[in-house]
Amino acid sequence: MCLSESLARKSEDATFRKSNGVISSSLFCDGPVKPMKVYDTSVLKCLAAAILGCTMSFGTTIFSLHLPHVLTPSAAKEIYLPAFWSYDPLASHFDNSAWTYGTDYTLMIVMFIISRFVHNDPTRNEGSRRLRVRSASLLICYAISVAAGGLAHHFFLTLESRNSLIFRFLWTICVGTVTAAGGFMGACASEIARKSNGPYIPEWFWIGFGGFTTAICIWGFMSFQRPACDIFIAGITQFPPTAYLCYLSLLKLGNKISWNCRSACVFGFLLNVPLLPMYSLLLKYTNWSLAQVNTLLHCWLCISWTIQGVALKYYSDAITETQTIARKKN
Repeated sequence: MCLSESLARKSEDATFRKSNGVISSSLFCDGPVKPMKVYDTSVLKCLAAAILGCTMSFGTTIFSLHLPHVLTPSAAKEIYLPAFWSYDPLASHFDNSAWTYGTDYTLMIVMFIISRFVHNDPTRNEGSRRLRVRSASLLICYAISVAAGGLAHHFFLTLESRNSLIFRFLWTICVGTVTAAGGFMGACASEIARKSNGPYIPEWFWIGFGGFTTAICIWGFMSFQRPACDIFIAGITQFPPTAYLCYLSLLKLGNKISWNCRSACVFGFLLNVPLLPMYSLLLKYTNWSLAQVNTLLHCWLCISWTIQGVALKYYSDAITETQTIARKKN
């Protein structure tokens, strides 16, 4: 058969598969090839998904602002005092020790390294590229957040400096990248669902979710007299994408991914949960300094985020491996 005829047949086969709503093979698949859905990306459906994401963001933010007062009511009453970017000399507390900004900078370096590790794919497999890009973006959000936080702790030493527009801009980046990370986290989960034929939430939902939550942050509704509290409220807003990703890992991937990897993924994304009550309880009921508390939290985050990155790297590699096997069979 000549080359032109071979290419023509491949083109006809691709056209037939697309017209019947099917593309390539389902990934994360051990057995027979299953069709993978082509999801509608019409403007109206994308807009509707984004609006639903904004609605979810609004409800999640309300929940996040109230949760500390439910978990640790006595401590939260003293610690979670609203500021709206205007810090009071009697109520505001902000640590400027080398332990705090030093561990911020260290965490930034680790996250950039892991983001590169996750994104790297020697095979340049197109099937896993989308998940790798979204996973790396999540980790870069983490890195930018702690980089901005480190700069704020390092150079803004007085209350007057923290009431400046420069500090507001820097701290908005620090907190806003955490809220935006929720969108990237959800996009990672949606890509995993798309590749495994799991329950799919459109990416535009997560764009609306992350964008609206970040807008709330910019306007100051997550601003507290202790700026570290802003981070915890932003972190709580990540629970919908976290729950979605854990649901897929535990109940939908089944034997398609090893139990060790799936459990590590769930563990990494849930490991942040104890930090919320821990922060309030350590400040109220111990003699720990802010530097000690911050150092502990940063070390904890380093472990959690590293596990997240390694798990998402494994998921991406599983897509690459499965596609490679499918091509060899064909």
